[in-house]
Amino acid sequence: DASGGGGDGTGGGQASGRSGSSVVASNAGGCGVVSGAASNVDGGTGDSVGPVVLLGGGIGVTPLRPFLAELASGARGAREVVVLLSCQTHAQAVFADELIQTARASTAAATAAETGARVTTVVTATRGGGPAGALPSVRSLTLATVVAAGGGLRAVGRLGHRELSALVPRLAEASVFMCGPPAFMEAMERALVEAGADARRVHHESFAY
Repeated sequence: DASGGGGDGTGGGQASGRSGSSVVASNAGGCGVVSGAASNVDGGTGDSVGPVVLLGGGIGVTPLRPFLAELASGARGAREVVVLLSCQTHAQAVFADELIQTARASTAAATAAETGARVTTVVTATRGGGPAGALPSVRSLTLATVVAAGGGLRAVGRLGHRELSALVPRLAEASVFMCGPPAFMEAMERALVEAGADARRVHHESFAY
């Protein structure tokens, strides 16, 4: 299994963009996605109905938040959006509560047949961090179980190709945007390839510490 272990850093850094997405570093050590991300949602394939996957390692989730807000608003149509945040511990899971709340609100709206995207979120910690037995293993989760749990939850364990396949059943059709430390990015690139992601639809940014 490829995993994000060891690459879930939480410090600040400069960011560089590849595969068409542009990222800028802020003076506070964070970064924000600029216009490249939205234009690359479909990876140049012409497919406008595939899922969107936002994959963050530690504070790498920061530049993905504005993009998530745009998607969740329905501005890009009724898209399926999967947010996966991997950290070393849940104490380091920056914006976890916000991401989970966005997912739960989106799931409730979709259930009520309102317009907008359906967002599901999993925040997983490679070193646990919650009460023993209180959090599910990420290995046990599927997209359906997350939706049934309200759309957003915390888990323990590492993300690998099996977990990505279970949480994003239509991964081959998905547009993937990921950001995080180099070790995390390398592990996720391997996992995405093993899980069957289309390289034309994978966009990534990385932090330089």
